[in-house]
Amino acid sequence: MSRTASLVAAGVLIAITAACSAQAAPEPAPDPVVGLPGMRDSEAPPVGDPLVLPDGVELVDPTLTYNFFDEEDCKNPEGVPSQTIGNEAGAVHLCLVFKNTTGRPITVDLPPGLIFESESLKHQNGMLIQKASIEVPAGQISVKAKLDCINVSRIPAIAFSGGRYHLGPVTRHPHIVEALGLLADRDLSDVNAAA
Repeated sequence: MSRTASLVAAGVLIAITAACSAQAAPEPAPDPVVGLPGMRDSEAPPVGDPLVLPDGVELVDPTLTYNFFDEEDCKNPEGVPSQTIGNEAGAVHLCLVFKNTTGRPITVDLPPGLIFESESLKHQNGMLIQKASIEVPAGQISVKAKLDCINVSRIPAIAFSGGRYHLGPVTRHPHIVEALGLLADRDLSDVNAAA
């Protein structure tokens, strides 16, 4: 892949997620990226491939936001610490509740580009930027997901509980898939790491 193509792909992903941390979105410029339902200013549902969970594992629907400032929010039964996945700087904080009915632990792999769609057009949709693996024990486990937002003009879902989300598709938009590939092995705990 040429350096120019790599920079273009990374620029597309940065353009989608960069404005999410701003308090108030400025008047949007014409969108140079087309074909991004559910992203940027689009009110259409996101598109892509459905995520198929392993047999015996289900994700409780709807998925709810958790309050970043409340340590008790998104807590597992019996005091088991919640696993955290995603990007520390992510603005969409969701409490994923997995149920495992098999009686044995099962590993669930969540791919980069997985989207969670907000029920409200006021709140940002979230995207997982890097692959995450979760070991789901028999019974139930809660996982804190810190996702990157993919909507410029919507409210972040970081500091309130009870926002309702649904498991969406895994994007297959070629520019975003390419950018996610470039970020696969990067340390995203530093906001400048992807540069």
